[in-house]
Amino acid sequence: MLKPLLEVPADDHAHTYHQLGYLAAYDAVLNSEYAFLVYKEIDRDSNAWRMKIKSTHTEGATFEPAAVETKAREAGAKGKPYVRWGFYCEPTMSDPRQIEYRLHQEQGKPTAIELFVRLRTYEHQADTPQSLRFPWPTGKQAAS
Repeated sequence: MLKPLLEVPADDHAHTYHQLGYLAAYDAVLNSEYAFLVYKEIDRDSNAWRMKIKSTHTEGATFEPAAVETKAREAGAKGKPYVRWGFYCEPTMSDPRQIEYRLHQEQGKPTAIELFVRLRTYEHQADTPQSLRFPWPTGKQAAS
């Protein structure tokens, strides 16, 4: 089995880290493997936590609970099922790639984060989309 392109940081004196998911996608035009890693970072002293996405080819993202709750309320008030978070790549006529980090909500409360990726085939066409979706932690599980 091949070693993943990204790994969760090692626990240190300040933080612990828990991997939530990993997605690898191939862009045939660039002949390159994209990798995305989703993990939870927990502060040892305060037990405060955040969810993060690392990527080999794009900027990552940090999902801070207070900011996520605010954006979920705003999306709910506008009737949107999700909002893009941080980095995104929209498809164009000349480049069909699409990469989005999404925050899903129901009734103004965060329900999930999703990593949505569509890269390109050798013919420069949009490939089949790939997606990872994780429930937004609530209650007691939020700190673990």
